[in-house]
Amino acid sequence: DGGQRAWRAGRRWWGTGAAGAGTGGSKGGAAAHDTERRLELIGKEAARLVGGTAAWLRFLDGNALVTGATIMSGAAYIAEHSRIRPTVPVGEGASTIGHVMATKKPLVVEDMAEELLVPLEVRELLAKHNFHGAASVPLLADDRSIGVLTVSDRRVRRFTEDEVALLTAFADQAALALEKARLLKEAETERERADSLYRVSNLLAAAHDTDEVFRPDCERGRAAPRRIRLLYSVVAGGRIGPCRRH
Repeated sequence: DGGQRAWRAGRRWWGTGAAGAGTGGSKGGAAAHDTERRLELIGKEAARLVGGTAAWLRFLDGNALVTGATIMSGAAYIAEHSRIRPTVPVGEGASTIGHVMATKKPLVVEDMAEELLVPLEVRELLAKHNFHGAASVPLLADDRSIGVLTVSDRRVRRFTEDEVALLTAFADQAALALEKARLLKEAETERERADSLYRVSNLLAAAHDTDEVFRPDCERGRAAPRRIRLLYSVVAGGRIGPCRRH
């Protein structure tokens, strides 16, 4: 049936598109671009394989969900939704995706435009953009909900268990991509901090007068950068005041 065909197509995708997306040794902005591209690819393939019209990802930011990648024909709806509801609260019964985040379980809705878990203004927006059937699955990392993948259709339909299981597998891939990006960013930040501390330590070790090393160059109209002042306070226990004009 359709669910089994989707599973077979999904298995082929794991061995081709998934393996090749975002696998370079990129850093900084390039790494962020790779992650965004990978998430878009995941959403697009998830929607295609279950016959959905659109897909969108929302990510946890504090205690609310914010807009992530939007795929296929969902861009106009998400843009308008973000204007009236920039964030979506997390909690059981708060909304469809807020409920999915809180329960860590998928949720299938036959017609979103009639679903009482969806706020009235959002139901009207869904009807305006002709979105009806939907399936939302959580993005889980170490059993923590970090986002939601939603696939919607212009038809009133109920996604099958096989289709939801396939979407869950795609959501797992999205969660892995997000966690990898987070860990890479943390590692890069720690490396930069260690490099800065090493340079400052060398300067301090070589200088007879640490104040001379860090004193703002007033004659040239420059002050010591804030990060250098902070490093000085950590490494040397000192403090650099503002540059005084004479």
